[in-house]
Amino acid sequence: MKVSFNRKNPVLLSSLVLFAFLMVYLANAPRDRGHHYTCFVIQDALEKQMPSNWTIKCDKNDLNVTIDSHVMIKTDADLQKTLYSDLARDLKFIAKFSPNDVLDSINLVIVLTKHSKMDILAVAKGQTMQELGRLEKQDDIDQLFQREIKVKEHMK
Repeated sequence: MKVSFNRKNPVLLSSLVLFAFLMVYLANAPRDRGHHYTCFVIQDALEKQMPSNWTIKCDKNDLNVTIDSHVMIKTDADLQKTLYSDLARDLKFIAKFSPNDVLDSINLVIVLTKHSKMDILAVAKGQTMQELGRLEKQDDIDQLFQREIKVKEHMK
């Protein structure tokens, strides 16, 4: 049987053209397709529980949380202590209310706490946040913070 690409076999020609389009699409498709949806799952879960002064955004597979803090403290030392305490509580909140089976798929959780006098930026891996969600003892939580969570502050 001789195969020819003329009007007698239009299905064969159409199939080859569609197959070629599929191969070109797969060759040029992003490699991380399907992985960053996990961030949106966590974002959706947190938006149902989060306070009104929070903003949550997904950047690929990173979860960005911005918190506007309006605490009124007189001294800078007390302000720093209060903001760090609030940051720890907020990270625990994120870990607790995020779906635990999805949290370890997140690359980074980035939390920016903004205050009129000081900003604090905390960065943690998704696996660290998953571990934080399982911890109950304050000493264990403190050790995890010192070991795994990177924090930077900026005085204004």
